[in-house]
Amino acid sequence: LASGSWDKTIRLWDIQTGRQLGEPLTGHSDSVSSVCFSPGGRLLASGSEDKTIRLWDPLTGRQLGQPLTGHSDYVTSICFSPDGRLLASGSFDGTTRLWNIQTRTQVGEPLTSHNSWSRPVRFSPDGIRVLASGSADRTIRLWDPRTGGQVGETLSGHSDWVFSVCFSPGGMFIMGLDLEDCCIVWDSFTDVTPRLAFRFKKP
Repeated sequence: LASGSWDKTIRLWDIQTGRQLGEPLTGHSDSVSSVCFSPGGRLLASGSEDKTIRLWDPLTGRQLGQPLTGHSDYVTSICFSPDGRLLASGSFDGTTRLWNIQTRTQVGEPLTSHNSWSRPVRFSPDGIRVLASGSADRTIRLWDPRTGGQVGETLSGHSDWVFSVCFSPGGMFIMGLDLEDCCIVWDSFTDVTPRLAFRFKKP
């Protein structure tokens, strides 16, 4: 298990014993807001309020290469594609960006249709068809990671910030959760734009 903290460090934990593994990973100059393992577990990525993304070898604790830079505000969310070749990042600068893990470079132009900061980013299980991003503008947008273009219409219906999005294991459904504890689920295999399947709210 990896954890990021306001103390600017990343720590690794043995989930069976609950003990910390090795020394904290240091390098960020501000709070660590997001951490994510690559699908095979060979890489660990971290996003920070210092506006950078860093890659780590979880076995040695060493930082790999230079930080990924380009965001102009806090990095709020990161996510590897299922094949581990791409990393998506969301930021308070209102953009979602894609990164090539092998070359450590940004892929294409930033995805910029949200009217406010972009927080959660998630790839569909196939990693090819769509990337979802949620935002403080109360919407979820779907993107084609190959072209950088938006897929279908913007998914709206939330009445507060969307702070979490996820796909069902088969990719058939997309779920968004907002700050009012309202969960909306869309059927992602109906036409180009997913249709609202159902919504429910905490009592």
